[in-house]
Amino acid sequence: MLDHLSSGQQQFRSFFLRLIANADRRHEYLTVRYDLEYGTEFAARTKELMRRFVSSVNNLLPASAIDRVILSNDSQM
Repeated sequence: MLDHLSSGQQQFRSFFLRLIANADRRHEYLTVRYDLEYGTEFAARTKELMRRFVSSVNNLLPASAIDRVILSNDSQM
């Protein structure tokens, strides 16, 4: 399965899987090393893109049961 991945892709996959598996390593990387390796501007832009992505996904999903209850209560007032 991994035969078609490039060396760089395999290294990234291995790195990412180690982060997923180890909460302490993940916390250290995301709170300390990420900004050092990529820079504050890149981190800020990535967070903004993620916020936009999550927002667009939320707009596509149907309202949750709790949201429907809140909306129905608001419309009855």
